[in-house]
Amino acid sequence: YEVGAKLPTGAGPHEVAVSPDGRLAYVANYGTRDNPGHTLTVIDTRARSVARTIDLGEFRRPHGIHVSRDGKLVWVTCEANQSVIGVDAATGKVVESFLTRQEVSHMVVPSADENKLYVANIGSGTVSVVDRKTKAVKNLVTGKGAEGIDLSPDGRWVWVTNREANTLSVIDAANDAVTASFPSGGLMPIRVKFQPDGKAALVSLARSN
Repeated sequence: YEVGAKLPTGAGPHEVAVSPDGRLAYVANYGTRDNPGHTLTVIDTRARSVARTIDLGEFRRPHGIHVSRDGKLVWVTCEANQSVIGVDAATGKVVESFLTRQEVSHMVVPSADENKLYVANIGSGTVSVVDRKTKAVKNLVTGKGAEGIDLSPDGRWVWVTNREANTLSVIDAANDAVTASFPSGGLMPIRVKFQPDGKAALVSLARSN
């Protein structure tokens, strides 16, 4: 339990995602209230060093982040742009972008086939369903403060935590419809994560400790 390395990032580092092979970690540098961030820090996990910094250009306040299964794309929500973008992991270039038109597009998770992206929007209380092929965006109302999001291991369900409503919502990934909502069991549910076997989901409740 000793610190192995301490590495610099951009201002306001927030979420982090690791490549499938475990060799790279991508950190979203959210920035500060006065200076919105626009970079990702790439960490070499073996060398325990900063490999490079990716500049996202016009895209600001990167937050939620997820690496594709082949490690070639990094999806990032950009709150200031009401967008989710795809970054080429090799070149650092933004190769796809999708406008949610929702407030505080916060966390992202792809569908099992990675053809769709699900984005939780805190300010709008919605989840944006992005079709990467057609670029169509469908917004589903889940509950006030939609924040945490995860896909079940079998790819059938997307669970969302609604932090102001103190509820969880379930989206059927086959038809992208909200099929259920129920109490979270505490106050301010902000994250949800499925166990690998799919038998349980863990929910962190910020105000219930």
